[in-house]
Amino acid sequence: ESFHKHWPVCVKLITYTEEPVELPRGECRSLWDIPGAREFIDRHKDRPAANGRKPGPKWKPNAIRAGYNWRFDAVKFCRQGFIPLHAAQGLSGLMCWLDADVVTFKDVAPGQVESLLPASACAAYLGRVRMHSEIGFQLYRLPEAMPILQRFRDLFATDEIFNYPEWHSAYAWDIAREHSGLRCHNLTPNGTGHVWFQSQLGTFCDHLKGKRKALAASHERR
Repeated sequence: ESFHKHWPVCVKLITYTEEPVELPRGECRSLWDIPGAREFIDRHKDRPAANGRKPGPKWKPNAIRAGYNWRFDAVKFCRQGFIPLHAAQGLSGLMCWLDADVVTFKDVAPGQVESLLPASACAAYLGRVRMHSEIGFQLYRLPEAMPILQRFRDLFATDEIFNYPEWHSAYAWDIAREHSGLRCHNLTPNGTGHVWFQSQLGTFCDHLKGKRKALAASHERR
């Protein structure tokens, strides 16, 4: 609804859901139409370790007490690995990923998002110091960025992700970006924490991560 209200009409919205959703604007696609997505989930849905439910040597005490560690919930976060490549098929130009809990609160000016990606780069992202990137936002130049999307997807589709220290989508995306050898633009090179409002994105949209959903706004928003 906030996309429909605030984004230019020339921007096409494509959503991926597990069940059909009525949209005021845009196209709704099924996650289950993506090759490999259902297969990965079915292959690992009954494995506690792949769902972040089996403590391992890299678990911190608070996660052990909670009985859940999102850093190892590959089944939940694999969706974010499969979707972008599927959405990018046949596209040319710019493609922007936004998590479903991103809310736009101000009109997006023509060219505002495009300005976040320099002509010399094939992707823009929100980096963080000594921590995985924030991938609630990703901006790609297509088809140049396809190697990143392919690698991102393959890490899950081939089960390669389980060879790494963490198994969630942000960790996988950083691997795909770094291994691609492509030039990517870090919008927040000194970013820390909830990095969204350390970038220009915070001037028109908000990522309602975690407890921020109940507040309907991030406390970092000014």
